[in-house]
Amino acid sequence: RDASFLLRESFYRAGLEALQAHDWSSARLALEQAGDYRNAPDLLRERDYWASVALLQQGQYPQAWQQLAQLGDYRDARLLQQEVRYQAGLSAMQQHRWNEAQAEFDQIPTYRDAATLSSTSAYQHLLDAIKAEQWETAAHIVMQFPPWQAKNHDLPALLAAHPLLQQTVQTQQLAAWSHGQVAQDRTLDHGSPVYDVALSPDAQVLASGGLQGLVRLWHTADGSLWHTLSGHRGPVWSVAFSSDGQLLASASADATVRIWRVADGSLVHILTGHEHWVNQVRFSPDGLTLASAGGDAHIALWRVRDARLLQSLQGHPGDISSLAFSPDGTMLVAGGQDGVLSLWDPASGVLQYRSPAQPTALMGFAWSADAATLVTSMADGSLRLWNTADMSPIRTISDRPGQVLSIALSPDDQLLAASSNQGLVRLWRMSDGTLLHTFGTTLSEYSAHLAGLAFAADAAVLAVGQDDGAITLWRPIPQS
Repeated sequence: RDASFLLRESFYRAGLEALQAHDWSSARLALEQAGDYRNAPDLLRERDYWASVALLQQGQYPQAWQQLAQLGDYRDARLLQQEVRYQAGLSAMQQHRWNEAQAEFDQIPTYRDAATLSSTSAYQHLLDAIKAEQWETAAHIVMQFPPWQAKNHDLPALLAAHPLLQQTVQTQQLAAWSHGQVAQDRTLDHGSPVYDVALSPDAQVLASGGLQGLVRLWHTADGSLWHTLSGHRGPVWSVAFSSDGQLLASASADATVRIWRVADGSLVHILTGHEHWVNQVRFSPDGLTLASAGGDAHIALWRVRDARLLQSLQGHPGDISSLAFSPDGTMLVAGGQDGVLSLWDPASGVLQYRSPAQPTALMGFAWSADAATLVTSMADGSLRLWNTADMSPIRTISDRPGQVLSIALSPDDQLLAASSNQGLVRLWRMSDGTLLHTFGTTLSEYSAHLAGLAFAADAAVLAVGQDDGAITLWRPIPQS
């Protein structure tokens, strides 16, 4: 007769009773036997939901997460999955299992305060590793911190207090950059072609200047736009931070230089006196002097405090498109479309050296930290290294296709980065000129070119601007 029906009814009722008694195992067995009878499949999912909640309350996080994952979009199962991760992370923190805690929180970065707890877990793990003098582990953890988070945990002080840790971090960073272990941390949109970018000394702020004559200041921590600085009546060709990060200078095709206060974006000074466009602006290392140069073939040295013109350096034969103080402030180098390199003593204003004209334009400069080596980038794609003691050539790197638009040296002088009109960034080892890695996206002849390039002071991030308005932040990532 209806024995099959009665059998399924009995399983169904047994399942209901087990659900009411919170006997989850018996409920599953009974409802599975009931098959598709009545709403048994729905009750089975309800059983799995409440069983998962019970497992969460009991601290059985792996089992709870697994059951919730099978429920898909049922009720708030996906939200509960995040709660399981969160509670598992808290539990791991209470037991000082920092690695496990960070891994859980990293799965749910936007849930509650998981991002903060992940950072806290990593920091506590770092302190334990330092206490145990596990320098490789500690350095690995340091590299997981973006430079804009480092300040929050006072990592600079920790590194300064533990030279072995600092050395190990530098070694791991160099290895990561060299082997292409880099990742795009974030991409910003300037809104118009970018001609230059600069990172503040603490890497907390990025400045970009471009075609529309606007300077934008960004929080690197979250990529948010902080200030938009307006006033220039032509494209902004160059931006530069002072050594303390409190001031920003911008140079424009409108023949002016502007100095801004970074904290509130207010205008401090407008420097006038150039007869043509201003291509480059640079602060002296002590932050007391500002150098600017451009289409009128001379370098103006300004006193930052009161915008007074201190002197005008003459002697360069043509337009100046690139400018750089040596790290010790005793030398100032300039170059331009004629390929001539001119070197001054900025204190006395004496021209110390001028190279013969070259058949290709000089695009940029980078100094070694000890000012003993100067790197020049040329429009023909070559890079040239000079001994500044006598301006004798050290080597030429010419195996790179495309025009070099910007160059930057890592703070430890180990790496030389160059951007190109092909959309790629190349990294060389400074000691022997070996090409280590190429990253970025190859661009067609009609696509965006990479323009500005800037290393953070600790080599933990590389900012690259391009003339489609994008600014990409790259950073080395530790090996897993």
